Amino acid sequence: MLENILDDINRNLFHIDAVEKITNGYTENDLKADPKLIKKWIIALKNSGQEEQFWNAVIPIMTEDSFSEDSLDYFLSHKVGCISLAHKNLPDKWLKKLIVFDDAALYRLAVRYYTDESIPGSKFIEAAQKYIINSLNLFSYLNELYPSTKQRMLLYLGRQSSDNSVSAYAAGYLESLRLRYVDESEELQRAYQKAGDNDAILFALAENIFTPQSILQDLGRTAKIKNASKIRVAANETIRLLKMINPQ
Repeated sequence: MLENILDDINRNLFHIDAVEKITNGYTENDLKADPKLIKKWIIALKNSGQEEQFWNAVIPIMTEDSFSEDSLDYFLSHKVGCISLAHKNLPDKWLKKLIVFDDAALYRLAVRYYTDESIPGSKFIEAAQKYIINSLNLFSYLNELYPSTKQRMLLYLGRQSSDNSVSAYAAGYLESLRLRYVDESEELQRAYQKAGDNDAILFALAENIFTPQSILQDLGRTAKIKNASKIRVAANETIRLLKMINPQ
């Protein structure tokens, strides 16, 4: 059926609705196309007025190995289908070029450098300094969703970031790690009073078995802040453990 599209284009019988019929039922990265066929589509669709619409419909369902270096170079140089390509698991050099079109390329690249243990720390540091430590959203996304052996490097770089929001976040997260092991109730009380809506600090207190019972009960009712459910669950679990240790 993919070849039929090319025939229709060449005979000037192509209509974009045909793509929707063919792509219907496929999910992302579900369809493998011969790179040679992709190249033929590019030639046939050039200056057709339907290029962008066509590729935005087709690219999402194509596997990454459907695209040759030449086809990717064409898409980028002509700025066609680039937003859709930014969501693909492409090699580094292409994702770096696609960042200007959509943040999805940046997130995919950052996750790769952070979680792939085959990528050395020196390359991760270089990528972090260029792409990660100046974006609070990306920095916190990596730190919270993808803990890895590079987390210490991430937090160290974040603490030294010129972006105050990233630096403050990293400092707060490092403080939350420390608070998990504090056993002085007065210090834990002070930390709770200063925490505000800092979910990392509140979660650390909720997990700490030395946190005063009254604070744990408050944390068990946490609402309307980021990760409120996670904090409530942790606090209630700590209360349950305390009851097991000290049954009354």
